[in-house]
Amino acid sequence: MSTSFAIVTGSPDSGVADLIAKAIEATALSVILARNDFVLLADNPKEVVLIDGVGAAIGTVFSPGEQESVRRLNSDGGRRILQSNGAELLERYWGAYVAVIPGPRDGETLIIRDPSGGQPCLYAQVRGGWVIASDLATLISVCGAKHEIDWREIAHHLFAVGLRSERTSIAGVMELLPGFRMTISVADAHISPVWSPWSYAASAHQLDDPDDAALRLHRSIADSIAGWSAGRRHVLLGLSGGLDSSIVAAALAECGQPFSCLNLVSADPDGDERDYARQVTDLLDVPLFEEVRQVGTVDVGRSTAANLPRPVARSFAQESDRLQIAAAAAVGADIFFSGGGGDNVFCSLQSVAPVADRIRVGGLGPGAFKTSRDIAFLTGCSWATALRGGLRRAWRGAAQYRWPTDRSFLKEEIANEVQIFSHPWLNPPSGALPGQAAHVALLLHTQNHFEGLERSRVAPTISPLTAQPVVEAALRIPSWMWFHDGHNRWVARAAFADNLPRRVIYRRSKATPNSFVTDVFKANRSRITELLMDGGLVRHGILDRDAVWAALNSNRPCSELEYPRLMSFVDVEAWASAQADLVAGPPLEGSSMRTSLLV
Repeated sequence: MSTSFAIVTGSPDSGVADLIAKAIEATALSVILARNDFVLLADNPKEVVLIDGVGAAIGTVFSPGEQESVRRLNSDGGRRILQSNGAELLERYWGAYVAVIPGPRDGETLIIRDPSGGQPCLYAQVRGGWVIASDLATLISVCGAKHEIDWREIAHHLFAVGLRSERTSIAGVMELLPGFRMTISVADAHISPVWSPWSYAASAHQLDDPDDAALRLHRSIADSIAGWSAGRRHVLLGLSGGLDSSIVAAALAECGQPFSCLNLVSADPDGDERDYARQVTDLLDVPLFEEVRQVGTVDVGRSTAANLPRPVARSFAQESDRLQIAAAAAVGADIFFSGGGGDNVFCSLQSVAPVADRIRVGGLGPGAFKTSRDIAFLTGCSWATALRGGLRRAWRGAAQYRWPTDRSFLKEEIANEVQIFSHPWLNPPSGALPGQAAHVALLLHTQNHFEGLERSRVAPTISPLTAQPVVEAALRIPSWMWFHDGHNRWVARAAFADNLPRRVIYRRSKATPNSFVTDVFKANRSRITELLMDGGLVRHGILDRDAVWAALNSNRPCSELEYPRLMSFVDVEAWASAQADLVAGPPLEGSSMRTSLLV
C-alpha cells in the first residue's frame, strides 16, 4: 500500500497548468505542495513528510536510532538537504520514500529515491513538462496517453533475469532506480547515483572483528524492525522456518511488537518446514498458523502485476497471498513482514569470490585455506578446487561481476541482440574485491521480488532485512566473514545465536517453492500450452516456439529449472494480456525523451 502521488514539473508557459488540472480530474489526488518549479499531488497527506522551505518526501522516513517515523523536517535540515542536492537526506535518514526538492539552478527540480526502493517512482516526458508518479495507472491518467508494450525490454527481462533497467516494459515509461537522483529541466533529465553500495563496501570501511560485525548487524536489524513495526496494531510474519524469517521473528520479539506467524506448506515433503517454524514460535511464545497451499486456486492466466510496468508477478504467489490475507484478517494484522532478501543482504554466495578476497587482502595463509574449506563444503567441490579457483580469481585483477544470463527457450537471434543494462553498481571502483562486487550484485537481484503481491493492496508489505541501515551494515562485513565452519550467512547466524533455537541457527538445508511451481505447472499444462503457443512472446519472435512445444509435450519430465523458466513465460503472457485492457490515447513521447545516466 504505497502512497499514490504525482509530481508535475515544467515551465509556467509550457502547459503544466493543464497537466495539474488533469491530474486532479483524472485521479483521487489532491495538491499537497505547490512551488514555482513543481507541484506535488498525493492521496494521503499523512504520508507526505514536508521539508520546511524546500520540498517534501513521499512515503516513510526514519531518523537513525528513532523508532517513530519523521513527520516533518525543519528548515535547518531542509537547508542541508538543499545544499547537498539531496545527498544529506540519504546520509541522515532512511525509509521508503521519493523526495522532491528544487535543483541547484533556476528551473531545475530534483527527484530522489531512497536505496530500498520501497516507494515506487515512474516518470515520463509529456508535452508541457514531466510527470513523476507512484504507479502506472496514475502516470497514464495524468499523461492522458495509452501505453504500448516494449517487447525489447521483455526480451531483456527474460535474458538478463533479475537485472532491472531504468527502462520499463511499457514504451515511454521510465523508472527512477533505487538510490538515484533525477535532475529535471524543461528540455531534458539527467540521472545520477546519489547513494552507492561501494561507499560502504570500500576497503577503508570494512570491519575486521567478527564479534563487532555481529553486534552491529544485530543492532541494525533490531532498530529497522522496531521502526517499521512502531505504531502497528499487529504484524503478520511469513515464517518459513529458514534463517532469514526466523531472524525477523526474533527481532520482533525483542522489540516487544505483537505479532503472529504463518507457515505455508507444500504437498511435497521438501516444502514442509513446520518443524523448524514451530521451534521458533515455541521459543518466542508467539502464535503460529499453518496452511497447506492449494494448487486449484492459482489462475495462470491472471497477473497480479497488471498495474505494474513490468511482468514481475509470479502466478504461484497468488496462493501465498490468499492465505496471508486470510490470516491477517483473522488476527487483525495491519502490516505484513517477511524475511525476503535476507540471502542477498547476508551475502549468500555460491562462488570462490570470497576466497579471492581473502587472498587479495591477507595472502595465501591460514585464512585463505579456511575460507576455501568453507566454500568447498557449501558448493560440494574439494577445498583444493576452491583454493585454485580463488587464486585464479585473485590474480585475474578485475573485480567486475558478470551478470548471469539465460538463453533457454529464447530465439538465438534475440539472445544475441539483447543489450544488457549496465547498472552503475556493477562497475566497481579501483581496488574493489570480487567478492564484494558479487555481494553488491546480490542486492540488485532483490529488486524484482517485492512487487506484484496482492497482499500489498490490503496492508503494507515490508521486507525489513533490505532496509538501508541493514544493507549498509552488511556491506561493511568482508565477504569471507560470512562463511564459517561450512555455514553461509555466518555473521547473521552469530548475531542472533542467543535469540533462536540452535537447530535453526545451524541448519544448512533450505526449502524452495519449486515443488509447488511444478504442481501448478502440471495442473495447468493445457492452459499453459495455449498461452505460450499463441502468445505475444512467439508472435514477437522472442520465444523459440518449437523448443517450448517440445518441452511441453515431451514424455521426459522437465528438469527442476525448466518448470520455473516456462512459468516465467506464462507470467509474461498473463501480464501482456492485461495491458490490452487498459487506458487508450495517444502514445507517450518515449521516442523523443532525452535522458542520460551519469556515473
